Amino acid sequence: MSQSHGSPHAGYEFGQVRSKYKISTLVDVSPSGIISEFREGVQMPFVDDLNQIINNRETWNTSRNEQRNWETIIQCISIRAQPILLTKPLITEVTGIGSKGFGYSGKHKVWTFEFGFELADIYASAGDDVGLLKEQLDLIPIVSSLKETVNLSVSSLATTGDKVNTTCIAIDL
Repeated sequence: MSQSHGSPHAGYEFGQVRSKYKISTLVDVSPSGIISEFREGVQMPFVDDLNQIINNRETWNTSRNEQRNWETIIQCISIRAQPILLTKPLITEVTGIGSKGFGYSGKHKVWTFEFGFELADIYASAGDDVGLLKEQLDLIPIVSSLKETVNLSVSSLATTGDKVNTTCIAIDL
C-alpha cells in the first residue's frame, strides 16, 4: 500500500470525517462576510451574507464584528487541525438554556454549528471527548453587545465556570 503525500500513514484517504463536534454559543458568531474596516466611498446600501442591510458606518461595524467573532472561533477550533466539514451557524431561540449547559437562564438566542476533522479524538483529554476544545475556547476575547439576547458578564467565550456561554459536544459518527 502506498502512502499519499501528506497523509499520516499508508492507506489513509483524505476527506473522511473521523471526528465531528457541535458548538452552541450565546455569542453572536454570525458569518456576515464583511471582512474589512469601514471604507468611505463604498456604494451603499448593500446586503451582507446574512441579508442584513448595510447602509452606514454603524451597520457596517456591527456586521464586521459579527464576522470577527466567527473568524475568532474558527481560528480557535483550527489550532489542532483544519476542519474539513464546517456548517454555518443556525440561530434559534431556546427556552430554559440553563438546562442545556449554559450558565444563564431564560429564553435566549443560541448560535449552533458543527465541524469535523479527518483525525479522530483530537480534543479528547482525561476522559472528556471535548476537554481540549473547551480549554482552547475558554476566555477567548470576543466582541459582545451585537445581536446576543443575554448580557455577557465578560466579553469572552466561557466554557467553564458559573457563566458558561459556549458549550461543546462530540457527535457520534
